[in-house]
Amino acid sequence: NVAAVTTVLSILAIFICFDEVDFTGARPLLRDRLIDASSADIIRLGVDDLFVEVFLEDGSMHRLRMRLSDAVREMNGAPGFCTHRSHWVSRQHIARRLVEQGREFVLMTDGTKVPVSKTYRENVEAAGLA
Repeated sequence: NVAAVTTVLSILAIFICFDEVDFTGARPLLRDRLIDASSADIIRLGVDDLFVEVFLEDGSMHRLRMRLSDAVREMNGAPGFCTHRSHWVSRQHIARRLVEQGREFVLMTDGTKVPVSKTYRENVEAAGLA
């Protein structure tokens, strides 16, 4: 039973991350969870154990205890997509795609290299970064 539930949840998480709806005028609900956050844009989301790390354009990082799929949903369809099961990136903050030693990454405007997995490569290609 545990394996079946885990499989179903994994598949649902993939579908949530593959959705790329563009409501550019909507303010991400996720911002309401950030305490003392500036008005800087959200550059990317990452997962660290049971926490989602929210990285802002001003260089600050906020940790929220939640699932990545819920955090992506609370981005209100902001232009962005998952590049990996543990990473969501804002489309407007991607500088370029790069490949190092056979591994694929997207380079963010803050200089961070975010991995791209085979599962989510089509998101990167659909964004015109192939």
